[in-house]
Amino acid sequence: MDKLQKTLSLSETLKSVAKKKTLKEEDIVSLCAAAEILEEYAAVLKQGEADAAIENGNTKWTEEEERKLAQEYKSGMRIAEITAAHRRSTSGIISRLSKLNLLNENDVNGKKRWTGEEEAQLIAEFGEGLELEDLAQKHKRSMSGIIGRLSKLGLTE
Repeated sequence: MDKLQKTLSLSETLKSVAKKKTLKEEDIVSLCAAAEILEEYAAVLKQGEADAAIENGNTKWTEEEERKLAQEYKSGMRIAEITAAHRRSTSGIISRLSKLNLLNENDVNGKKRWTGEEEAQLIAEFGEGLELEDLAQKHKRSMSGIIGRLSKLGLTE
C-alpha cells in the first residue's frame, strides 16, 4: 500500500473511531480534525503523483534509466515505487518493462471480456489499496490490462 492509500485508510479509520459514543466531545473534534488534515495531505500526494506522471511522460528513456528500471524491477521493487522513483506514469513503466522483455505475466483471462462482477471486485480491491501486481495476479490479467480497465472505469490516469 502506498502513502496515498495508507493516508486515506488512516483518515477513514479516524472517522470511524470518532463515531464511537464512548468518546468525549473534545476527542471527537480532535479525531475529525486529524482526519481532515490527512485528507488534505492525501490530496497533495495525489497531485504529486499526477505531476510526476506528467514530468517525464514524453521524455525519451536513456540507457542508464532503463538499466536502473530493470534492476529495480528484478529486485522486487513494486510498480508504484518505481513509478515515483522515475517520475513516470504507471502505464509508461509497464510499457517500458514490456519492451525490455521483463514482464512475465499470467494473462490467461486477457482475451475474455470483463463481467460486471469482475469489475465490481476490481473496484473494491483497488479501493482497498491492493497494488497493481496483486490485482493482476488475482484477476489473472496483465498489469496493462488492469491499468486499462481501471482507466476505463475512471479510477486512474
